[in-house]
Amino acid sequence: MHVRACQLGSVFRDALEKSSLSGERKTTILERCCAFMIACVKSTLKRLPSNMKLLGDLNLLHCYNIRKFSFDVIFKDFAKFIPPLSTSAMESEYCFLHCRLDELCHENVTVFWKNVLDAKNSAGARMFPLLSQIAISLLTLPVSNAAIERVLSQVTLTKTGLRDRMSIETLENILHVKFGLTRGGKCCKDFTPSDIFLDRFNTTAMYTGGAVCTPN
Repeated sequence: MHVRACQLGSVFRDALEKSSLSGERKTTILERCCAFMIACVKSTLKRLPSNMKLLGDLNLLHCYNIRKFSFDVIFKDFAKFIPPLSTSAMESEYCFLHCRLDELCHENVTVFWKNVLDAKNSAGARMFPLLSQIAISLLTLPVSNAAIERVLSQVTLTKTGLRDRMSIETLENILHVKFGLTRGGKCCKDFTPSDIFLDRFNTTAMYTGGAVCTPN
């Protein structure tokens, strides 16, 4: 690529042309600037995750794109995440979802799929269990190393040497509480437990494994 084909900005080029430098010096400056820009681009590309295409395909999960595309398009991009035996059932859910988009659609894709997950029929059964599970799993994929490092940092702070025998289930629950409060814009000092929440803190509920906490 010729050095003058490198986009360095009109302000820079205008200042360079008006300068009293010789033509040879100007060409040298252009060559160095162009080489610097190429090095920056190469360095940036190395830092990008290898699954950039997958992250771009996540746009298909927006309710407006679901309205545009058939299940075949979605299946082609996310086939490796869909269990083969669930394909037909998921396609049926996808087709039926088109009939409920007006009431479930939301500008925020996370809120939209939360609405899809919570949608139930007259019998109280979830209407889109397979589809919502796959979509939410895809949306939780980390988009950068920083996202993973934040979780690992909390794991290290929570499961210390003194608490090394902590079970994975307990660790997951603690992390859910920490990140759940953060997502809600709250802090542990601001959290007010409900009466139902406090009622479940008894021997029967905590040690028999029969109780399940539900948000109030």
